[in-house]
Amino acid sequence: MSNQEKIAETDNGQLDLVSDELLLTGKERPNGGTDAVKVRLRSANPGAVGVYGWDWVFKDGSGAELGYIKMEIDDRYRDPASPHYPTGMIEVLLRKFVPGGQDDAEYVKVLRLRHDMIEMLQPVRFTAGVETEVIEVGGVIDDPTA
Repeated sequence: MSNQEKIAETDNGQLDLVSDELLLTGKERPNGGTDAVKVRLRSANPGAVGVYGWDWVFKDGSGAELGYIKMEIDDRYRDPASPHYPTGMIEVLLRKFVPGGQDDAEYVKVLRLRHDMIEMLQPVRFTAGVETEVIEVGGVIDDPTA
């Protein structure tokens, strides 16, 4: 078996499986265009629009979710009268250690990125070793439980 397997190819790019990596390669455009290579997740789900997740696989073949990055609509700006103009929000969630716990119950929101703020949802430790519960820079930080 080859170390590289072509999955799909178009005039503008190619998708390959290379060993344990999925490789998306954009081709040079004949007209000199500059459109970047991209991976797009699309969903009609009003909750999470897309998720990139990471799992650890044990020797017995079972696995455990470790964390994910979730894109969703920022409900603070959802306008039912203008459904084609939503505002995006990204959340980073990591699994915390809970002996015998369930995957979904073990996730902790760590970071939230919005168009008008970045929210640190867990305590922040600086490299100097000083720890604080909340850092406020240039505005009020929302309730991390929201």
